[in-house]
Amino acid sequence: MLIRFVPNKRFRFLKTCTSKKAIYFSKKQGFWAKTQPFREKKNESYATGTLQTTRRISGQSEAFGNLGVEIDPARQDLGQTTLIRRAGENTAIELPFQSSINRTWEIRPEKPANQPVTLKLQWLAADNNNRDLLKAQVWESGDGLVWSGIKPAQNLSSLETSLKTNELHYFTISGNDLKGFLRYSSTIFEESGLNNGSINTKVKIQIEGDYELNGKIGEDLAKSNKLEISNLPAGLVLEAMILNEKEIEIRLT
Repeated sequence: MLIRFVPNKRFRFLKTCTSKKAIYFSKKQGFWAKTQPFREKKNESYATGTLQTTRRISGQSEAFGNLGVEIDPARQDLGQTTLIRRAGENTAIELPFQSSINRTWEIRPEKPANQPVTLKLQWLAADNNNRDLLKAQVWESGDGLVWSGIKPAQNLSSLETSLKTNELHYFTISGNDLKGFLRYSSTIFEESGLNNGSINTKVKIQIEGDYELNGKIGEDLAKSNKLEISNLPAGLVLEAMILNEKEIEIRLT
């Protein structure tokens, strides 16, 4: 039996699932509390919403106005290529354990690339969505629904990045939440080799940023009713022990 963490839009905390059921953990009664004020930097102003343009790409590099995309086709003919740029409030994508910046690019070439093209992406500070771009990542999707990280975490505080790709479709940028985010030692609870239903795995969750756990060291957050749990498989009990002000340990017994 495997119990795996997957992203959860509704609670934006963490969610695990086994088979078709899901175990939900959600913030309740102040699971964590802010320890110091967060001051948002002044953002730039620009046109938000959905903007679309089409350019012909035939052998030469093409920039799409000020929409943050430049494509070098490596002398290939991609034909009429449409760019749809979505930016502004409520345009962030929910990715595994984090959200994207407030900008996505959808690229639709008339002809597929037969060899890698160079794609340059740029955005404004106003798009950052309180993301920490010192450890940011580029994500891609074939349909705009299922996303995969395609480059290791990197410093993208320059607000631009380049990559080589054979697939031109959906792209966005992710980064950890500057106001508070979670790190996981693992995303899986695994049944012991005894095959008796017991689970030996322990998962540690660490809170980063300007937050700390709202409780005492040694406190079981599940038992003290500060975690809301549902769809827990029959016979299992969840423990969420506070190890220090920033870290808890999750066990299933």
